[in-house]
Amino acid sequence: MSPESVAFRFPLTSCGSRIRFSNGKMIYSVDIKAEKKILSGRRGSILRDSSFKLTVSCMFLLIGSAQLNTDVQKKTQAETAVMKSEGALHLELRLAKDSSYGAYYSPRDHPVVRVLRQPVFAEVRVLNREDPDLQLQLGDCWATPSRDPGDPRRWTLLQKGCPYTGDNYKTELQPVLAGPSSKFPNHRKRFRVTMFSFVDSQSTRNFHGSVYFHCEAEVCKGGTGCTLSCTSRKRRARDRWNGRISSRHSVVSGGPFFIL
Repeated sequence: MSPESVAFRFPLTSCGSRIRFSNGKMIYSVDIKAEKKILSGRRGSILRDSSFKLTVSCMFLLIGSAQLNTDVQKKTQAETAVMKSEGALHLELRLAKDSSYGAYYSPRDHPVVRVLRQPVFAEVRVLNREDPDLQLQLGDCWATPSRDPGDPRRWTLLQKGCPYTGDNYKTELQPVLAGPSSKFPNHRKRFRVTMFSFVDSQSTRNFHGSVYFHCEAEVCKGGTGCTLSCTSRKRRARDRWNGRISSRHSVVSGGPFFIL
């Protein structure tokens, strides 16, 4: 705070922030208000403060390739360097044709037809970057019956990058090995989903239609803080790490599938 300005710093996911989706955009907003201070006396009350309210919004595009403003910072001590400030980072969620991840569906192949309990192989990757120290990490991943990631009808696939424990067919993380098509394995994350359909919570009738996948993705710069595990002991470290950089993520989407 100075006589000329006041600076506020808080995560996009903090209490009081709002998120909405409109025309392919994800919009975070928060209201900054100056509360009036009322002075009360024996015979009345007064105030000397005028009303002030400012709404601040941040907008992100929700497309197959998401963009982040980035700048790789050097890692200091045990802290993880976070991507921010300048440059462009592109992410993509795509669907493999089988467990080998040797071939992928292109946009013109969609919707991909699947039956219940058939496996689906998904991959999130960093595009057009050749820094071997970059590490891609997934946050939450979920499915919706519409293209909108904010659709209230949703099913969790991953929580903070780990399989959702409330599913009787848990999502399975898949290893990524170096090869001709994956020169930088740490630029990719893969997972296997046992296919399902959405049902109406009231009538329990199936929604025979499309299913889309969505993932929150983050990137950090090397170090032990970037190599995370889903074991109970190491998930606590993941929770602390995600808490530090949760405001620097993008959402990428893939699909649709058509369920028979």
